[in-house]
Amino acid sequence: TSEGSRAKLLEEAERVARSAWHRLDARLEDLAVHSCRMAPGQRNSLLQDLCAGRPTEAGAIYDPLLAAARRTGAPAPRLRIIAAALRRLEG
Repeated sequence: TSEGSRAKLLEEAERVARSAWHRLDARLEDLAVHSCRMAPGQRNSLLQDLCAGRPTEAGAIYDPLLAAARRTGAPAPRLRIIAAALRRLEG
């Protein structure tokens, strides 16, 4: 399911962050899901920026995680795919 895919991406990001010794809120997934459910028709800021032809904040979100993955050797295939896709969309 797409919800399962989102959870896998979040799990991967959490693993990478923890590999770089970042502490995370144990409720992160629950908070993210709750936030999405509270505003089901809201477009996230990345999508809003893409639709408006503006640069997104994707680099600020994904670049530190990808740098941590490279530095620690933590696998981040989903993060790499999403970051590359967003860069292409920003093109």
